[in-house]
Amino acid sequence: MWKKTIGYYVCIGCICLSHYSGLGLLFHLDFVRSLSDAWYYFWLAIATACHVALLTFVIYKHKEKLIIVKPQFKWSYLGYSVAGFVMNLLWNALATPILPHGQNQNAINEVLQSIRGAALFWGMWIILGILTPIWEELIYRGVVMTALKRFQRFRLDLVVSASLFSMGHIVQFGWSTTDFILYFVPGLILGWVFRKTNRIYYSMATHVAWNSFLALLYTLSQR
Repeated sequence: MWKKTIGYYVCIGCICLSHYSGLGLLFHLDFVRSLSDAWYYFWLAIATACHVALLTFVIYKHKEKLIIVKPQFKWSYLGYSVAGFVMNLLWNALATPILPHGQNQNAINEVLQSIRGAALFWGMWIILGILTPIWEELIYRGVVMTALKRFQRFRLDLVVSASLFSMGHIVQFGWSTTDFILYFVPGLILGWVFRKTNRIYYSMATHVAWNSFLALLYTLSQR
């Protein structure tokens, strides 16, 4: 059993390494960057989707850590998902006048302002709006929180998951306490939704809805 568990986490680690480092190296190669913006973000979306699919498959095949289960609808679960979105909205309203814009968000805005048309569709709506939230929920809630489930009475699963979620958004820009707090709270909120529903789909729905809402606000602000 322990060999199977170790193999599972090794597979997860390799997929994460490929996603975070491999894609970064591949899409910085000169011949890839010479593509038009539309084709560049199209292929980036395809590569990201492949990583999401592979991660989903590995989690599904590891029965002891199964979180990819048949969707179960309950109004209470939907309520938790909506509550998570509202809490994110309230946190954003509270944090915006107090904390500076995160470096991660500033970097994203710079990229979005430099692309148009199909590239913006693939980059903002598909990658940032859908694929990235699904990937992050599978990793930070599905893998991390499930691995720490035995410690949930101490809320350790929530704290570790939210901390890693926040670090994942700021690590490439260097440490910033305000940036860490900015992303740590949404990580707690999404973890709360996952723990309350015990279904990854509801935290995914909250995360996708939030990122898509931000994409919509950005689109409207450019008109």
